[in-house]
Amino acid sequence: MLSFNSMLGGSIEPLVTPHIGYRLNRRLNVQLSIGYDKDREAFGGTYFENEEDEDKGILTYDDSYNTTWGWAVPIMLEFTPFNTNKRLQLYTTAKLVPTYGASEFQSIRRREGITTVLATDEGSGFNTFFIGGLLLKYRINRRIDAYLEGNLIYKDLQKYSPYAEYGPKTFGIGINYKL
Repeated sequence: MLSFNSMLGGSIEPLVTPHIGYRLNRRLNVQLSIGYDKDREAFGGTYFENEEDEDKGILTYDDSYNTTWGWAVPIMLEFTPFNTNKRLQLYTTAKLVPTYGASEFQSIRRREGITTVLATDEGSGFNTFFIGGLLLKYRINRRIDAYLEGNLIYKDLQKYSPYAEYGPKTFGIGINYKL
């Protein structure tokens, strides 16, 4: 979730985040990822402004558009206290996620063929989040691991965020290949 001012904001939630990692020791791994997302929200309504418009069948259309795009660069630590020789491993994860994004907002009213732009705004900025969770890895063979990750803690480190305070729970699934 990125928030630039009271009217403008949006969220980026990359579906694919390729990463590269390094094994610091048998129990501790570090990974660097990168993800991009673009989201467009459109919402609006149709109504009669007054009784005279209702009698004549003149509708007013209010539409708003919010487009957000951004980059996320998660830095993750994975730690397991358990026997690392087992095929199935449980890790705790901690991520620091710097993000950069931009949003454009536009509100438009259309009535009787006349279009009026009510408001426009744009902004960009950086934000940083902390995400903590659990990671379950299954070693398929010497080079390939499959994993299932659940994020349980989500905190905005720079300012109050209603989205972060809500405590969203997310999960990921993937495959790691060891070089």
